[in-house]
Amino acid sequence: MVRTNIDLRPNEEIIALIRRSPWMHAWGFAIGFLWTILPLVLFFPLIRLGWFGWGLLILGFLSGLWYLLSIWKRWHETIFLITSERIIDVDRSHWRRMFIHEWTNHDLVSSKVEVEGVFMRLLGLRTLHIMMKDPKKRIECHGIKRAEHIKQLLDEVQSM
Repeated sequence: MVRTNIDLRPNEEIIALIRRSPWMHAWGFAIGFLWTILPLVLFFPLIRLGWFGWGLLILGFLSGLWYLLSIWKRWHETIFLITSERIIDVDRSHWRRMFIHEWTNHDLVSSKVEVEGVFMRLLGLRTLHIMMKDPKKRIECHGIKRAEHIKQLLDEVQSM
C-alpha cells in the first residue's frame, strides 16, 4: 500500500494507477542482492575474529538489506495516478523525500508514446510524454508497460 497524502475529492474516481516496470531498477536490485550476499560469502573468515568479526559480517548484511529496501520503496511508491478530475505524479526520491505534483485534467494538452532504446523495446517498455498548457510543466513516465492504453485513457479524460 502506498502511504501518501493524496485525498480524493468527493465523486472523484481513480481511473489508473501506473508504476514503472521493476526492470527499470534491475541494476539497483542486482547490486543490492550482491551487497547482501557477498559479505556472507567473502567475509565468512572474519568469524574467527570473534565478536568483532560477527559484527562486521552482520553490519555488511544489514546494510545490503537496507539498500535493497530503499530501492524497493523507491520503485513501489513512485506512482502516476489518473483520476476523473486530475493527474497526480508522486515521486519518491529518498526515504524521506516525496514530491507530489498534481494537475487538473483541463491542463492536459496532449500525450505521446515513445520507445527509447533496444533494452526498452525488448522488454515492451515505453515512455509516455504528457504535455500541459504551461510548456514548462511536462510529465515523462519512463519504463511503463501498456503506455498506449494509458494514452487512450488520458485522451478520454481530456475529452470529459
